[in-house]
Amino acid sequence: MKPRTGPGRTTQYRNMPAMAIPDDVAIPTCGRCKSEFIDEHTSEAIAPRLQQAYLESLRTRARIAIDLLSKHISQRRLEQLLGLSQGYLSRTRAGTGNPSPELVSHLGTLCQDPATRLADLERFWSLPDTEWAPLHQSAPMRRQRPAVPVSNALADNLLTQLPSFSTPEPP
Repeated sequence: MKPRTGPGRTTQYRNMPAMAIPDDVAIPTCGRCKSEFIDEHTSEAIAPRLQQAYLESLRTRARIAIDLLSKHISQRRLEQLLGLSQGYLSRTRAGTGNPSPELVSHLGTLCQDPATRLADLERFWSLPDTEWAPLHQSAPMRRQRPAVPVSNALADNLLTQLPSFSTPEPP
């Protein structure tokens, strides 16, 4: 068992199931089977490097997504739709900030079909609160009794046919 470095290693880190481990990070590895053994001490030692790699991955993904989306919408309009402060996407694209995983997820989702998803997002925010759910599908139907119109004459006739109950008078 010796600490080894090298390319092509991945680990599950936060929300990334296979994040690349930096090539120069040494992890105790079996010389025979090449299994890596990350104990508590090793985990604490490599945690800052994994955090650094994670933040760099978020910045890279955000920059790529902003570049792709900028072909379809201005950065300012996208900031408004996402509820971000003015200039935030510009600073994020320049690499001066650390975007949240949630923001990177939203940007990545929008990049899958920018024209359609941006139009959906515009429509979502333009609809009243009670109408936004049916963008692509109708809201789940609640079971209701069908309303049957009853004429006054029919209602009076039905009421006369009901048995009358009288309440006994108190003694």
